[in-house]
Amino acid sequence: MQMIKPLTLSLLATGLFSAVNVSAATETTLLTCNGCSPTQMEAVTQHHLRTHKDEFIAVVDYQNEQASKFQVNPVTNKYGKTVNQLTAVELTTEEADNIKAVIEARKALVELMPESVVINPEATDGTKSHFHAHTLKTKPSFNFDYQYLYYGSFKQQVNVYDFMQASYLRNKAYHEYFGDNYATYLFSMLSKALISFKLPMDVYDGIGLHLNIQFENANQAYLGTAQVAIDPKKETFNVISASDADKNTVPVKKEDIAGQMFAFSSDDNKAAFDSYIEQFASASEKCQSVSSRQLGEVSLHAYQCNAVVSDTAAAK
Repeated sequence: MQMIKPLTLSLLATGLFSAVNVSAATETTLLTCNGCSPTQMEAVTQHHLRTHKDEFIAVVDYQNEQASKFQVNPVTNKYGKTVNQLTAVELTTEEADNIKAVIEARKALVELMPESVVINPEATDGTKSHFHAHTLKTKPSFNFDYQYLYYGSFKQQVNVYDFMQASYLRNKAYHEYFGDNYATYLFSMLSKALISFKLPMDVYDGIGLHLNIQFENANQAYLGTAQVAIDPKKETFNVISASDADKNTVPVKKEDIAGQMFAFSSDDNKAAFDSYIEQFASASEKCQSVSSRQLGEVSLHAYQCNAVVSDTAAAK
């Protein structure tokens, strides 16, 4: 494991780091594992390789300012099964410099992040209201599932379903939350430093930070929550997980629907959910409630995505 010595922001300001776009053949995938031991870094790498094929992987611990790089070699074990053998290798000079730059810009960014902000996407004057409640910053902690350092929370006046489906709402929230010019500069530094790495889609970002968003209407009625990652390359928030007004886990893909029961406290809430899952339907498949029952004041529904039966087939 290589220790990453902090760079000063003056180095970032003068651009003294190597943002080199290496060839796809040797491009290194960047993963995050905060507060990790060497064994945990290897575990994160092996977990990633279950669904990806990469030759080189760098794992960064932003909390301890450390990084490890592995070369992946598929080998056949004694049972005749192909497994991934990891060999620790040195970061290239360009990679080490870029990781240092990301660490420093990321630390400065955290210090600038607002503690608690409410953003109204319908506002036209660009203003945002600050809550004066207790600070929502929290101590960084290790999360082995997502490999993010938790930072804090803010509020937004929009429905969680709309936020997940409408990219303009996520983009707008991102730019309003990080509206400071210096924050924009830091994100520019991050983007330049990250360009030499490959960031897999399911990692969401390359800086190991996430936020919690609480959604509410103008009357401060609860409309759901979401855990989001900061994506400096696309300048947006990417949703990791979410729950709606009835505390249902919001499906992020079609496979999350089957086998789950969803509870609704009102017909309006169920209608909002039905509208949301329409995105998973197609001309040949429909996603809908297949059974329901009442439990106290809520109705429970089981959903499935099933093939559409044509009138001709039904007649037969």
